[in-house]
Amino acid sequence: MADSCEDSEGEELELIRPGLIRELRNVLDEYPDDGQILKEMIQNAEDAGASCVKILADHRVFHRDVDAKIIKKHPPLKFLQGPALCVYNNEQFTKNDWKGIRMLHTSVKEKDPLKVGRFGLGFKSVFHLTDRPVIISGEFILYMDPFKSADRYCSRKRLALLKGRELESITHCLDAVFLSGSPQSLDTVFHPQSGFSGTLFWFPLRQQKSDLSDTLYTEDSLKDLLQAFKTEASSTLIFLKNLERIELFIRDDEGTKPVFTVELSKECVSAVRADRSAFKTSIREAVEDLPLAPVCCRSEIEVVMSDLDPRSQSQHQERWLVVNYHAGREQASDQLLKLCGDPNLCYQPYVGGSHASRRPAKLSKSPLLFPAVTPGDKKSHGTACTRQRLLCFEPEPPPY
Repeated sequence: MADSCEDSEGEELELIRPGLIRELRNVLDEYPDDGQILKEMIQNAEDAGASCVKILADHRVFHRDVDAKIIKKHPPLKFLQGPALCVYNNEQFTKNDWKGIRMLHTSVKEKDPLKVGRFGLGFKSVFHLTDRPVIISGEFILYMDPFKSADRYCSRKRLALLKGRELESITHCLDAVFLSGSPQSLDTVFHPQSGFSGTLFWFPLRQQKSDLSDTLYTEDSLKDLLQAFKTEASSTLIFLKNLERIELFIRDDEGTKPVFTVELSKECVSAVRADRSAFKTSIREAVEDLPLAPVCCRSEIEVVMSDLDPRSQSQHQERWLVVNYHAGREQASDQLLKLCGDPNLCYQPYVGGSHASRRPAKLSKSPLLFPAVTPGDKKSHGTACTRQRLLCFEPEPPPY
């Protein structure tokens, strides 16, 4: 007969959770398999404080169809393969970054009002194209293998301790990865003993269906990914607070070729850098308490896009009037003040707006009103203003 005390207390049972593969598949269902993947990588670089991002479609084929016995002896060969997508930025991972990259459905950034990736999901969208990501930053290399149990999902090693086949494979991946001998080459920022000056993500493309995803990535898939980014490149930098330049490259057995660049123009970059810094300082100071008066930052940003493909080589500029606005206590409603003070939300009343113009824009007296296009403007100057953009931080990550 069962003990009466046990009957009264009931039986304690553990929570049954889906495995890591199932959880990652759920994340992939929430994020589309399109240019969003590159946006997430750019957001990661922005949150790290990087000023430059380099994206490489590496079409070289290597370490594929390696004998299972060799893989068992040298497990990193499962990760250090080509073809691959490679993304570099010029900032190193912090201790918090190494922690955050391993988190799911939560984030070390969630209480930081200036971080874009605050929801702990976006980076996982890279599993649309790869089964086994690799991250190299500072002194470490991290291998992510979702096919292992959750407590063995990530393996981090010191670069200085690598040797033999593993070191050769990493060197093969990174050797002249971005134009050997040029001022922008990575050759001078990677050395096993001194570490890696920056952060590099290596995503070997999925070429066979797996339990994680049925999606296969090919050379054409990578081209489509880069093209999706180029289509929206003109507005990519305007609301960011750190990034100033993004470069695209393609690599094959003949070498590395630059194909596209979007950057802030030399004429505006210093002024924009100063405006961004001042606004970031104001937002940081407003974390504990809203400023009494609103904070407004206006910048004229000129974005230069260069198509470097010899078959379609071209360059053009777009000028944007960008306004970043943070509400103050004077104008905030009681409800807004309550939301801003909720420690579980950590939201700031911060919005950004932009207006693309083909000529210098006349600033309105109101901080969030952009220049109106009057009939006279259209008659005298053609289409004076072409597009507008609005930015805000949403309480939920947009799945579509």
